[in-house]
Amino acid sequence: MSFFADDPLLKRLHAGDRVTGTVWGGEVVAIAADGSRQRTGADPVNEPFGFVLLGSFLGVGGITGLGIGVYRLSASRRARRAGQR
Repeated sequence: MSFFADDPLLKRLHAGDRVTGTVWGGEVVAIAADGSRQRTGADPVNEPFGFVLLGSFLGVGGITGLGIGVYRLSASRRARRAGQR
């Protein structure tokens, strides 16, 4: 199990100390003892933020690209029709 840092809990624990583990999605995401809590490397806090941000940018970019493509195709079609008359 990996931790972000040794503070506040890991420095005070000794072999045989009892801790309470918080399990989420099959992973231990935090341990607690004596009123202190320590997050593990599996803690999902703020993980989705990057994916949401990336998805937002890709969504906006995709919609913008689709709009530009539709406009250019329809403008090209109009120009060809105007040239045939």
